[in-house]
Amino acid sequence: MENNEFDYRQTNILNCLKEIHIEGFEKYDLSKLLFNVTGEAIRANFFVSMKRFVKAILNSSFEVVDAKEYEKEKPLVVSYDYKRRDHTTYWEKFKNIIRDYNELKIAACGFEWRHINSPKEIIIGLISYSRIKKKLSIINSKRIQSVLASNIIELMRIEKRIASIQIDNRSAFIFFDGGRLENLVVQNLRNRGVIVAAMQHGQPVFHGMNCDRINQTMILNFSSDYIMVTGEFSKKQFMLGGIPEEKIFVGGSLRTVHPVRENVRSNFAVFLDCPTYPNASRDNQELLRYAEKIGDLLGTRYDIKCHPQDNPDSYQDSRVKNGLFAPQGVSISEVLEGKAFALLHASGVYLDIISEGIKAFCYVNNTEFPLVEEGLDSFETVEELNEKIKKWNYYKPIQKKEYMDKIVEYYLYPENVEQRYMNFVKLIASKEVEKN
Repeated sequence: MENNEFDYRQTNILNCLKEIHIEGFEKYDLSKLLFNVTGEAIRANFFVSMKRFVKAILNSSFEVVDAKEYEKEKPLVVSYDYKRRDHTTYWEKFKNIIRDYNELKIAACGFEWRHINSPKEIIIGLISYSRIKKKLSIINSKRIQSVLASNIIELMRIEKRIASIQIDNRSAFIFFDGGRLENLVVQNLRNRGVIVAAMQHGQPVFHGMNCDRINQTMILNFSSDYIMVTGEFSKKQFMLGGIPEEKIFVGGSLRTVHPVRENVRSNFAVFLDCPTYPNASRDNQELLRYAEKIGDLLGTRYDIKCHPQDNPDSYQDSRVKNGLFAPQGVSISEVLEGKAFALLHASGVYLDIISEGIKAFCYVNNTEFPLVEEGLDSFETVEELNEKIKKWNYYKPIQKKEYMDKIVEYYLYPENVEQRYMNFVKLIASKEVEKN
């Protein structure tokens, strides 16, 4: 399916969901809860939709672990294990800044006997599925109706568990609010009058209201009261996506920012796009071809890191002789160790690269991803890249420092980060802030 057709279908489904209200679930915006699920539903075949239905009826997908006692004066932290070391580390840093908080933990459940629903829950699920699917009949696809109804059943089951927990906190913080589970928690908390702030992770880039939604989820499905962003570039992206300025807090990045690093060798690193991006396969192959050519020109080797959702096995047919794929699980900082520069395309890894003090060069083609604004950080051809590498190498150490400091300030705003976040946490928990 072409990207334009996919985006058009998803837009229509989301518009339909805005008009649908499920009994017992009236306070929830289905278009936000199922924002990403709609994409999965469009792609799902009959087998996938049936598997989704069976799992929703028989198995509980999430387990909610509530704290023993919630205290009104303390902020609530909502934590979920994304199985990503970078996400976990970043969220732990934020929690360490707050220090004194209540925590609501949510864990994913596999298809295990201990998570199988009771006969009563299974019957209730089947009845609810039939009722919900009728409500979704305005969506012109029984397969899509089935996937959406299956997800709603699971969400209603989780909502019942969360609703049973007494939460009196004034404020809450969550790593991400765009996915179905996180969005459910955020909507539930806001319905209770809790002020919720979500954290920016990675680097969202706005490039349209009705396209490439999964990669713009942070912006297009923003549902909290506040978004905590890393720098002025991110603030601009959220505002382009229609988020009011007063809802955006520029706190800075919690990454450790290193001074610019010098490397006498020309070894470099290549970071591939997330496979969910449109044309990711094509663009990754192009970037690898350019890396090969620049490797030949410089007479050097390079390391390649796939996105955590990707796998080196996907590139077995690539003609890579100068490069070596990093094993899965290796960190970005490990890949950048001893590198003179790094190549990327449409990826928030740009922030990680510059925070490591390494010069980044972003490949620009017809993929809409306006991440890099500084001319020396982008290239369209191998010849242009080679010239910019030479120009960078001619820079004196003080020039490199001034250049990198400017870039880091714009994207990462690293000074006094902890104090800014501490002040913000206190602010939104105070009586001075009224929930919109």
